[in-house]
Amino acid sequence: MFTAIIRKGMAGAKTETPDTEAPCESEENVDHDVKVDFEVNACGVPCPGPIMKLAKKLRQMEPGQILQITASDIGFTKDVPGWCKKTGNELITITKEKGIFTAIIRKGNK
Repeated sequence: MFTAIIRKGMAGAKTETPDTEAPCESEENVDHDVKVDFEVNACGVPCPGPIMKLAKKLRQMEPGQILQITASDIGFTKDVPGWCKKTGNELITITKEKGIFTAIIRKGNK
């Protein structure tokens, strides 16, 4: 089990950023108390690899469990919100630190 960094009250919130970067949160004003059940490292994997790794792991999980996935491909941050919505999973947050994007996702009931 892992502990994730979750920004309080920001699930589903939209953030304006330049066109070159997808919305990400910093570690400022974050809650460190969310328990992550599974962790996937997709750093160095080009698109669509991170989404494929995410989908594979979520198929193995129970509804309500939480997954943390890290990726270095900026395209992942643009793809994951729509993918979560389409598949019925909850994107809790996306953060960026030192060029690594971390998404926290709660498995839905689908």
